[in-house]
This record gives sequence, C-alpha cells and structure tokens, in this order.
Amino acid sequence: MYGDCVCKVDKKNNGWVVTMNDPKIVEANRKRKTDLKEVSPYRDPEQSFVFQTVDQVLEFLKNNLDKTKPVDDYSSSFQAASAEMSDEE
Repeated sequence: MYGDCVCKVDKKNNGWVVTMNDPKIVEANRKRKTDLKEVSPYRDPEQSFVFQTVDQVLEFLKNNLDKTKPVDDYSSSFQAASAEMSDEE
C-alpha cells in the first residue's frame, strides 16, 4: 500500500540521503479513523536521513534495514484470506 519495502539511497554533492518509510507512521495511517464524524489526519510516512560518509550510511542501514520489511507478506495474506473463506462456509 505504501511501498513499505522501499529504501532509497541518493548521492548528493555533500553526502548521502537515505529515504525510507517509518513503520510506526505506516501503521498509524492504516489504523486512522476515516468516518465522517471523526477523521484522523494522514501523515506522510516517508522519512529522510542525511549522512556525510558511506560508513555512516552503511551503519544506519545495518541497524534499520529490517524496518523496511513488509508487515504482511504474500503467504500470510493468503492464509488470512483462506481462513476468512472457510469461516464463511
């Protein structure tokens, strides 16, 4: 939905920018209220982090790359859909 698995590294003139979605914001957006009486605002989950050296980028990625994994993968989605279908029968 939000491209949860995306982590982008851009080279700039004076360093590096790592961009990825904040999983806490993604989850909050999924749970936000959208009825007409009460609407929770959507927040852009994309966060950027600036680094001066490649070593800093690699250290950040080493510590944070797992956060870009999808919350729900294909196999668990299939299992959930299958369970729903058998409940309806």
